[in-house]
Amino acid sequence: MPRVLNMLWLALYFPQLPREALASVSSPSAVTARGRVVVADPAAQTAGIEAGLSLAAALGRVPSLALLARDPLREEAARVDRAIWAGRFTPHVSLDAGGLRLEVGGCLRLFGGRDALLSALQASLLEQGWETHWALAPTPLGAAWLARSAESGGSGVICDRPDAMYAALDALPWRVADWPAAVADQLDAFGLPTLGALRSVPSAGLRQRLGEAVVNALWRAYGELPDPQAPFTFPEHFE
Repeated sequence: MPRVLNMLWLALYFPQLPREALASVSSPSAVTARGRVVVADPAAQTAGIEAGLSLAAALGRVPSLALLARDPLREEAARVDRAIWAGRFTPHVSLDAGGLRLEVGGCLRLFGGRDALLSALQASLLEQGWETHWALAPTPLGAAWLARSAESGGSGVICDRPDAMYAALDALPWRVADWPAAVADQLDAFGLPTLGALRSVPSAGLRQRLGEAVVNALWRAYGELPDPQAPFTFPEHFE
């Protein structure tokens, strides 16, 4: 099966986007939805507040915790603003849940090479003040999964060669894919902890047990299937 690895994608993941999209409040604070914590600020995280915690449990741990209701409209507006900002690095920007995907392979020469582009990116991110995890890889979904992984730690993951991307993806827990709970339950039962272990299983068996969507996502991440991205449409006027 031909691999689709002729591009270079920079994925940006904003783990604090639901909080950063809201007006600033006192710390410690957490954004909530449906009675549970979505994301907590650094002070709250230090005190043991984490995503998925019930409000009762969160307030039990930190009685002074400021609770903010998640605002999807503000969150989407913030994501669009960040897509416009990303246009300074490439005209090829796509929206991703919780982040952005930028095709930068054609822009490296303009910036003077990969390292110069990444230096400019990091300087701009520091100026913006957003908490950002990023990764560079030959496929958009592969880059996105690497950026979302805890191992990236916000410091960046560079896998601009296919072999480096395969090795990095193989080592990731499959939970970075954020598949539905029913799929997660099956994978837990299989005892396959990583994407590499999952990829070692014959695809016919995986399709039968997990369905087309899961297997196709796996192959798109590894470049075994094409993964066209919907381009972000920049507004005619913006600052």
